[in-house]
Amino acid sequence: MIKQNWIGLALMIGVLGGCSSPPTVPEDQRIPQGEGDYRDVDDLVRASQAEDESVEVVAEESATELAEEDLTQGESLNKGELTPFEQAMGETYDPVIYFGYDQSQLDEASLATVQHFANILVDNPNERIKLIGHTDERGSQEYNLALGERRAQAVAEAFMLYGVSDERMEIISMGETEPAAEGQTEKAWALNRRVEIESNNESSND
Repeated sequence: MIKQNWIGLALMIGVLGGCSSPPTVPEDQRIPQGEGDYRDVDDLVRASQAEDESVEVVAEESATELAEEDLTQGESLNKGELTPFEQAMGETYDPVIYFGYDQSQLDEASLATVQHFANILVDNPNERIKLIGHTDERGSQEYNLALGERRAQAVAEAFMLYGVSDERMEIISMGETEPAAEGQTEKAWALNRRVEIESNNESSND
């Protein structure tokens, strides 16, 4: 009985010993060292992703720089096409003169605006302008056309006081037909009683 137990124990040890030994794999089917390590694979994936992200960032920065460069060049080209008078419009004074109800006289603020643009015209003798008179909707069409013309003429006379020849100005009246603001309110009417000062260099090229 004891002899049989020793034989059985020896067989169990042999079986256990066989299980602890790794199976033999042919060399041509073996995985090279390191390729089966998931940590190494994850590191490679992260490194690849980081490289892709850095390429994307560089590409985005380059695209942004090109867009900003194009915008800057476009602005430079646009400014290069503008005349000195056009460049000055709206920078310090809006090129608009406003009037009281049924009035065509200029106040001090209006004269300051005229003087500002007159100085630019004096410094640039090839510049020409249009003076476009407007009214609010009250009154007949004929009366408002005449009132718009009186307002434009008053602005032209102010320009002449500051040294601008009348030959460089064109007077136009639109009457009530082109309101700057819609509505039958005092605010809208005040915005519509005006003379607009515009560049008129097309005429000098004819």
